[in-house]
Amino acid sequence: MLAAMALAVRPPIGKWNRFVTDDSEERTIDLKTHGSRLFVDPARIFALANGVHTANTEGRLRAVGKHIQRAPTAIEGDIAAFRFIQAIRLRRQLDSLKDGKPANRVDPYSLSDLDQRMLRESMRQAQSLQDRLKLNYQQ
Repeated sequence: MLAAMALAVRPPIGKWNRFVTDDSEERTIDLKTHGSRLFVDPARIFALANGVHTANTEGRLRAVGKHIQRAPTAIEGDIAAFRFIQAIRLRRQLDSLKDGKPANRVDPYSLSDLDQRMLRESMRQAQSLQDRLKLNYQQ
């Protein structure tokens, strides 16, 4: 059930590498729900399934890498993508103190071109991790 719930939330990347934003005028993505959660949930599921007692996402991913037959470079990519999304989230949370807008929501098109490319790649990395989750748990 945990895996099904984790797989119900997809990375916000659509056809032609466009960001899938909410229907609102703001064109935002919730980076907690459609960003960091894409790494947190699979890490937690894999840790529970493999008896790993580490209490943070990065540690869990490193600890379960061999158990889930994921290459060390893929695990490091997962961690780098998770860190990047968290950095964008934290930046947005600080900005929300000034502008009063929602703390976890970001307009991806307001980011620099480089940050947009890195966010897309981070979402692709999340998709790869979800694909691994599907292989293990979806029937």
